[in-house]
Amino acid sequence: MKSEESCTGKGSYDTASWWHWEKNAIRCDLCARSCLISSGKTGFCENRRYHPEKGLESLVYGKPLAWGVDPVEKKPLYHYFPGFSVLSLGTRGCTMECPYCQNHSLVYAQLSSRSFRKYAPEEVVAAGVERGLSLLAFTYNEPTVWYEFVRDCLFLWKERKGHGILVTNGQMREGPLRQLTPLLGACNVDIKSFNEKHYENLLGGSLPQTRRFIEILVEQDIHVEITWLVVPGINTEDNLFRSCIRWIASLSPFIPLHITRAFPAYHWQGELPSLELLNRLREEAREDLSYVYLGNTGIPESTSCHKCGNDIVIRSCYNALDIEVSKEGKCNFCGTPSHIVTGNPSQERT
Repeated sequence: MKSEESCTGKGSYDTASWWHWEKNAIRCDLCARSCLISSGKTGFCENRRYHPEKGLESLVYGKPLAWGVDPVEKKPLYHYFPGFSVLSLGTRGCTMECPYCQNHSLVYAQLSSRSFRKYAPEEVVAAGVERGLSLLAFTYNEPTVWYEFVRDCLFLWKERKGHGILVTNGQMREGPLRQLTPLLGACNVDIKSFNEKHYENLLGGSLPQTRRFIEILVEQDIHVEITWLVVPGINTEDNLFRSCIRWIASLSPFIPLHITRAFPAYHWQGELPSLELLNRLREEAREDLSYVYLGNTGIPESTSCHKCGNDIVIRSCYNALDIEVSKEGKCNFCGTPSHIVTGNPSQERT
């Protein structure tokens, strides 16, 4: 049984955590799917395999398929150290099967068709330090599917006073998430619909799991921002969107929401969401939330103080050009808390 491994940061490498035996099979306890895996087979994500001698192993430990240095705003995180850059990593695989997957070429890359350079967590940390970065994000694909590598990198990153970030669908189960929360600074979580049947039947996921994931982040005081990817015909019903907004507001009206335009991709070749639709959704969301942004429009999004209305972060695309927020996170014009984590991230973590 591997579900109670401590986060040591030493790295068990290919040995996976968060699973248990069920007779002659292995039950994976990492995400909401809870795959039952027979000998020699993988779970749904195809990244975790039952090895007859090792138990459950990770096939992607230390195997990033995508690296990059991005503005943190691109995650998107608009209220977390605006203007700073983040080292971003991703691999293949996901815990859901969205027909409109925006990163399908990466998510469905076959291990056998790629030449992998394997990295140790120490090498990832060294790459970030060499570039003078204090933010590390696991993004591009679902971070849950290479959990052990994410955990070990974040542990070492925190030892260097860095801030860890996940961009995720929130399908990670509570136990693994609680092991990671001491290592996390921020998360952007996708809510893909607010209909449980849509999640289960169309997307292969669990809405209650995503909701619980976000609730734990809020309880643990992890900075959280939420993305609603607009897909016409799938999640544009007014009552579903309204229910989602009210739920987010019940956690905090100051959680930033990113209403993002989906582009036709993968198995979905539907209509591109119009600016009119995006603006209508934003106005609805603003009835309950203080910070609502549009994404994938090509139009810069600034942040205004929710009290005095002055622009406190002016952006051009994903670049923060002017920040009128004190190091205590208050509006420079009226002194109201801005709900923005600012300052120098290399000096903020204790």
